[in-house]
Amino acid sequence: AMRDESCKMAFDADPANTQLKVAVARSLPYERKNEAVAMLREAAAQGNAEAYHQLYEHHKSWDRGDLDKVPLVTPAEAGQALRKAAELGHPFSTQMLARRLEDGDIVKRDLVAARYWAERAVANPAKDASKANLQVTLGRLLATSDKPDERARGLDILERMAKADAFGARRELAIAIRKEDPARARTLLEESRRPDPGGAIVPLAEMLI
Repeated sequence: AMRDESCKMAFDADPANTQLKVAVARSLPYERKNEAVAMLREAAAQGNAEAYHQLYEHHKSWDRGDLDKVPLVTPAEAGQALRKAAELGHPFSTQMLARRLEDGDIVKRDLVAARYWAERAVANPAKDASKANLQVTLGRLLATSDKPDERARGLDILERMAKADAFGARRELAIAIRKEDPARARTLLEESRRPDPGGAIVPLAEMLI
């Protein structure tokens, strides 16, 4: 509470400071979410990347228990906020945008854009992100490209990550090569079964069928 109060005092003294505005918005209790979202929108409009990211997070975590309730931050606003945060260089948003573009939920599915943002995520990783996981994601996305040079680069990344024992790399490499080299793909999936049962068993079963 003392931290929240000091945030508020600092913000009152310097209301143009967007970082403080975001900090105050984040410290407000759930009952004051309307106020928090309004502050985040103001800070975002002033070009604060964290404010855009927090708008996206607000949509992601809004109370889904009441389906009749319209979320304060709609899916469309959340998707735009995530993109803006990534464009402003927010590392975690960059990583999330690549994933969202691959899945196509709050933003339209676009694998070309997903590859672009996955490259950016590898170049500017979030503080707590696993660099190996980011490389595996990039390798997987590049390996699905219809451009031979991109696909070759994706396979090369996955080969290197598989050698380094990065989680999921053998599975992704197997999926990428199973048409051209089913025998090696099957071996890779069998090797992945113990460390990665959730990811390896389904594609392995599909191959065996």
